[in-house]
Amino acid sequence: MTLFPLSPLIVLLVAALLIWLINDRVRAWTQGLIALFAICLALALTVGGQALGLDQAPLEFVWSTINGQPIAASITAGGGAGFFSTILLLCGAATAGGLAWTLGRSTRAFGLMFAGLLLLLLGGLLTAYSGMSFGALLGLGVVWLGGMIMQQVTMAHNREATFAGLPLLLLALALFILSLAPQINEAPLNAVAWLSGCLVLIGFAPRWATAPTAPLLVRAPVSALGLPLLGGYLLLTYATAAAAGWSVQTGFSVLLLGVAGLLLGAINALTARRIGEAFSWQLVAQLSFLLICFGTRQPAAGPIAAGLLAHTAVTSLSLALAIGQYERVTRNDRFAELPPLPRPLRRAGIAYGLAAVSAAGVPPLLGYGLRRVVLLIGVGQPWLPSVLLGASSLLALSYLPTLVVFFRRPAFRSPIATVDQAGGGWPLALMCGLLIGGLLPDSFWQWILGDPSVPEPQIPPLDSLVTTGLLMLLVLALFGVINRSLRNPRPGPLFTGGEPLDEEPGWALPFASLRTLLSPLVVPEQPPGRMLIVWLREQRDRLTTPLQALERQYYLAIIVVSLISVLLLAT
Repeated sequence: MTLFPLSPLIVLLVAALLIWLINDRVRAWTQGLIALFAICLALALTVGGQALGLDQAPLEFVWSTINGQPIAASITAGGGAGFFSTILLLCGAATAGGLAWTLGRSTRAFGLMFAGLLLLLLGGLLTAYSGMSFGALLGLGVVWLGGMIMQQVTMAHNREATFAGLPLLLLALALFILSLAPQINEAPLNAVAWLSGCLVLIGFAPRWATAPTAPLLVRAPVSALGLPLLGGYLLLTYATAAAAGWSVQTGFSVLLLGVAGLLLGAINALTARRIGEAFSWQLVAQLSFLLICFGTRQPAAGPIAAGLLAHTAVTSLSLALAIGQYERVTRNDRFAELPPLPRPLRRAGIAYGLAAVSAAGVPPLLGYGLRRVVLLIGVGQPWLPSVLLGASSLLALSYLPTLVVFFRRPAFRSPIATVDQAGGGWPLALMCGLLIGGLLPDSFWQWILGDPSVPEPQIPPLDSLVTTGLLMLLVLALFGVINRSLRNPRPGPLFTGGEPLDEEPGWALPFASLRTLLSPLVVPEQPPGRMLIVWLREQRDRLTTPLQALERQYYLAIIVVSLISVLLLAT
């Protein structure tokens, strides 16, 4: 029974090895079904272990020894780790299903993508179970490896794509190792190093930890379930235990970092010129709410941050799968060059719309309740609610340009012949579950998240149940009307001559003025350390030119001098 928490890890690892062995023998569809079955089995084991209490006993073993002091690693699958693992596996199942249905039943390529997905989930579970120990470092490495395998399968091999995100990962691992070293375990440097490692993964990994040449259908889910999300989980694990002892100055500094991350993420997402770029900055903005929660130094910050992290995982994955489906159809993600579709990408578009509405905090979705409680715990800072409302408004506006492209009608013709809806139902199913979750009473989610003030969920009164039921029926009816209208769209007007129609998408014009207005606040496009790399290349080029000239003109003299020197030394 003590080894039961390891059973989900073993299932994912065995399935990944099986897919690797049969890659050349079976279709990608079959491999996707194997991955989906393995993830569902791991999810059942995780939920069953939590229900039966088989995952409460931690597993501890000595990882290494430094200066005679043992470094222990522990694995705990209960509590917050079990809740996060459930959400991660649920999102992983939606990813496996979406990719399998998108590839179809005929292709035999890209099968190793599912092995990489299983490794990514395996590393995520290992990081969640290990918490603040050296096992989390191994989990982060496995996550990066699984993400790189998923991306490498879908693009031509090149060195830059192979090592994408590795410098950021090594920097974060170095900071985590520094915080876990026994020599500074009680020093203030421990907190600074751990928080810095989490901020590296949250702030930089969404943009620069993936290969830019990989398709969005793979790159975006890797970012949504990979290093940025785990950076948020490690921040949650550390801050839940340490935030109570923070000083007022430390809490205010963390709060300012969270507000700055939210503002920068919203502004950069609003001024982005590519769909993938906007998605990365939106992920940064959503994860910044974790810092805002803990910066308030309120006792309820831990459960609220756990709910925010789970909500970010679900909505970000839905957004990722939806924009991946759109790029698959159009072969482009630059806003200025996106062609209109002959028919709306209905399923993916509705999924994106629900995820965007929830991420923006609009009722009745779950994101509204989470944003509301964040505003409630921030009443100690009079300036915070207005700043959060303004930044959330900018973040909500950043979703509109992408949302419109799913349903924009062509003016008179479309360069795309047909629109394939395959794979779009999986993010839609995930968001329908989130929609139902937003209608559940707050006491239920407080109990799930471990709020000590709610020992068990209370049954709401009858009037509340009737109101919730009517609201659910109204939402479902509205959802059905929208889906039916999008299923049979009216044909666009025909071009019958005269003045040529303007093909510039009119929905992008208001955002062009916003980009011009907010451009001074945008973070430069250069990745971290880019200026240093450019300088080193310039120095290499300067040294290469004289050396090449020397080799062309005086190489015989150099050989003769070398031979004479060897002979003199020999005699």
